[in-house]
Amino acid sequence: MTGADAITAIAVAAALAALFALSPAERDGVEGRLRELTLVATVLLAARLVRAITGDADWALVVELLAAAWLPMVGVRVIEEVTRRHAPRPLKYAVLVGGGVFSLVAIGIAPFVGTAASAALAGFQALTLTAMIALLLRERGQAHATERPSIDALTLTFVLVLPLAAVDYVVTGSADGPRGGDFALLLVVLTCSLLAAGRASPRALAGDLLVLAGAGLGAALVFGPNAPHAAPVLAGAAVAGAALLVLLERLRTRRADRVGLIGALALLPDGADAATVRAAHDLLSTASVLEGERLAALPPAALAALARLRVADGRHGDPDVDAAARELLDAAGATHLVRLASAPPRFLAVAAGPLAGPSLAAQLDMAARLLSGPRP
Repeated sequence: MTGADAITAIAVAAALAALFALSPAERDGVEGRLRELTLVATVLLAARLVRAITGDADWALVVELLAAAWLPMVGVRVIEEVTRRHAPRPLKYAVLVGGGVFSLVAIGIAPFVGTAASAALAGFQALTLTAMIALLLRERGQAHATERPSIDALTLTFVLVLPLAAVDYVVTGSADGPRGGDFALLLVVLTCSLLAAGRASPRALAGDLLVLAGAGLGAALVFGPNAPHAAPVLAGAAVAGAALLVLLERLRTRRADRVGLIGALALLPDGADAATVRAAHDLLSTASVLEGERLAALPPAALAALARLRVADGRHGDPDVDAAARELLDAAGATHLVRLASAPPRFLAVAAGPLAGPSLAAQLDMAARLLSGPRP
């Protein structure tokens, strides 16, 4: 194994830590898509490592190209969940057709033209990444204020990944030098871990990058004067090692904090009042109450219909009700309205950020039942 392969091995360990931090029970919503993206990235890195160990086994190259071919498709699915909007059909068709074509290339002729196929695939990834960045920038203007930090973090990630992926097989694809694609995938799994933890923002991502840059610079300063030829590999290994430590710590805290809204509500005593229920979880305690004058501008019929829903996110299906819900959500910078009372109407505006998926909606429904129940 070369120094570059050692970096890949560390990257595999880091990707596995990120994968284990994501709940396998969450198959839908943002966390389910993040798990898919992290899984594909892990498989791609693992296939690279197997190639290094086995001496460029053909089957490992096929697996690597298959994983790389479907990365854009999984990335688009993540964008749809983070922005809570469907991607344009041309982009969906492009990543679907591209994934299928490069899968056929990988299975059929990759053993004979591995480098050429990899270079063509890197070009396909660069084009689709550019399209995904443009999509994120477009959707940012229509997103809730609570969703924009996550969109910005994902946009920044793709902007940084673009040059790393483009040079993977062109500049740094030598046997001894670090490979840009390894660091691109590390950056992707770091962002996935931030999104899953609900802390994704450009500032949080910059914090991770500063840790990684500090580790790489420190290694270069320590080992560079005595081993200038090995300095790039040693710095790369330090960067990958720092990413591994960050993700291991994130895995530890993620498991410690895995008690979600349902778990917090289950710990409440019998007969808990609304104030106690709200204090049980940060998602509820930081929410704002909408009542009285804040609801006065809504049409009475739409407001009455909205008050009949325990949880609303502007996607009920009734145009008038959805318009009323979106007006309140936009004004409060929230993602869900949780009913506190129906007469007179009172709502809790909850800002769930990018993790607003079907699982959370079900949990909020249970919270609404408790919050709108009889009060002492």
